[in-house]
Amino acid sequence: MNGLVSQVSALNGTSNKRIALVTGGNKGIGFEICRLLGNPQNNILVILGARDKQRGNEACKKLEQQGIEVVFRELEVSDITSVKNCAAWVQDTFGHLDILVNNAGIFYKTGPLSKEVARHTMDVNFYGTLYCCQYFIPLLREGGRVVNMSSRMALFARLSPALFKKFTKQDLNISELCELMESFIRSVEKGRVKEDGWFRHSYGVSKVGVVCLTRILARDERRPDILINCCCPGFVRTDMTAPNAEKTPEEGADTPVWLALLPKGGPTGKFFGERKELDIRVNFPAPRLQLSKM
Repeated sequence: MNGLVSQVSALNGTSNKRIALVTGGNKGIGFEICRLLGNPQNNILVILGARDKQRGNEACKKLEQQGIEVVFRELEVSDITSVKNCAAWVQDTFGHLDILVNNAGIFYKTGPLSKEVARHTMDVNFYGTLYCCQYFIPLLREGGRVVNMSSRMALFARLSPALFKKFTKQDLNISELCELMESFIRSVEKGRVKEDGWFRHSYGVSKVGVVCLTRILARDERRPDILINCCCPGFVRTDMTAPNAEKTPEEGADTPVWLALLPKGGPTGKFFGERKELDIRVNFPAPRLQLSKM
């Protein structure tokens, strides 16, 4: 089944199912997250979000052939209107969400660090995650789970002491965090990345933002029932990395899926890798890695 047939089936049979939205779900780690979450034993219907309609529908067909109940929805996370429209569709179609996995991302592997690269990377990786959290978290039922994709390339330890202090202060808020992200882009534009205390990788800085955003959202006392965490999937063989990476996409999906299925009373506001909490003070060894976008 596909297209309208899939959506009709979803509407007719989801009253007792959990609903999961996975962004960037058409390939790589995102596809495997959809497949693992959609295992019939989990009783979850998966909404596969992706910006490319053709690839998204093709991915859904592959999943359906494996017995996964899945619905495609076009979603460009860096476009706030697209996110709003998708949230309205979820509300109208299902009435709620149970799981949000913010997997969509972009990684520039080559070329100089420019304002355009920094802006695009930040718009997709950081602001895309922020927009999805802002519009989809209100749809989460009691006991909801949020998983944000970060990376060990979130090199907090390579920030200047002054920047490290700003990013890790206990009462950091979203407005302040967004201003820090914008200050990085300004430093890139002025050619003062090192002088201003940053490390030279827009992807890594965007993922620092994701870790901090996760911590901020998890502090929200209005929804203590929701567990919000982020993770590094590891060095995975996908279009975003390299063919010689050490992990398969299925292995990379393990920790995000584990976090999405955490039992009541599990951790929140934490950064994980291989199901273990990571210490942001550690200077993680990061692989050195054309443009790729999920």
